[in-house]
Amino acid sequence: MLQKPFVVPNGFLVVDLFFVLSGFVIALSYEAKFADHLTLGQFFIIRFIRLYPLYILGTMLATLLLFSSLILHGQMAGLNARVVHAVPFALAMLPNLDVSNPYAELYPLNPPAWSLLFEILANLAYAATWRCWCNRNIVIDMALIAILLLSGSDFYSDGGWNRATVHLGILGVLYTFASGVLIFRLTIVHQFEVQKFDSLVVLAVLPLLLLLPSAVVMPFCGPIGWPLLVLLATASEPSGGVSRLCAMLGGASYAFYAIRCPLIEVLNAAFARLGFVSGSSGLIGIAFIAILVPACVFLDRVFDQPSRIFLSRMSVRRARRLPI
Repeated sequence: MLQKPFVVPNGFLVVDLFFVLSGFVIALSYEAKFADHLTLGQFFIIRFIRLYPLYILGTMLATLLLFSSLILHGQMAGLNARVVHAVPFALAMLPNLDVSNPYAELYPLNPPAWSLLFEILANLAYAATWRCWCNRNIVIDMALIAILLLSGSDFYSDGGWNRATVHLGILGVLYTFASGVLIFRLTIVHQFEVQKFDSLVVLAVLPLLLLLPSAVVMPFCGPIGWPLLVLLATASEPSGGVSRLCAMLGGASYAFYAIRCPLIEVLNAAFARLGFVSGSSGLIGIAFIAILVPACVFLDRVFDQPSRIFLSRMSVRRARRLPI
């Protein structure tokens, strides 16, 4: 039986890093625009345009794979039936709240999309209340959330991806997103001096944290590790070829996130037909990265960027037709 491609032991912890980065980037990119009268509705349209094209591409690919599997096997039972019911919700970027099973995935067609839901909610909460996000309030908010998380027995679990753990996802994103906003305020607004490190050293810390034993890493990364890494990264500007490589991979990172799950299924099926069996997961992982990274760079340039430009122009035209 074919195993899944190589799985990084603590890969799920990167979601928390994603939320810290989101808090920093959103505050850096939009706080001045909010002060210049960017409305909540306009901000939501901007974020939706940024996230939706690649999300719907990954979801449509997963839907195509699902129905192809159903046609080939001539049946629709068990998990597949529940997943089919999730299709209308998924197309609207809404979670599938399966009341019959609290442990069902919020986005069964494209599981990583649960974090996009929390990303959007955190972004909108910040946009609606950004004037209240002073350093003192952020620290109080993070302290209260940390107390709530630490008081639960499931503090270190991988939460947020299903209805049973939504509360963990909400608390987690509020803490990590707030830490990113705090880093913005300390480093950009208040010009806090951060010890400079070589950018390659900062980049090397990430895979190290992901490969260490979970018992060591999990209690550290979310509360301290990821915010500290982002804080150090603000003073570690790459240059030359490293800068160009980071820019290229950064542009392709969301494509990697949005379409990797359906492509894993495609790659699994392809390797199964080629006769690779259990024990080949390392080789499959290398092949998967070698195929997916160039594909994501390509998708970013020929699909995502043109799609966002088109949707932005459409939203502008629609806004011009609305009465003042």
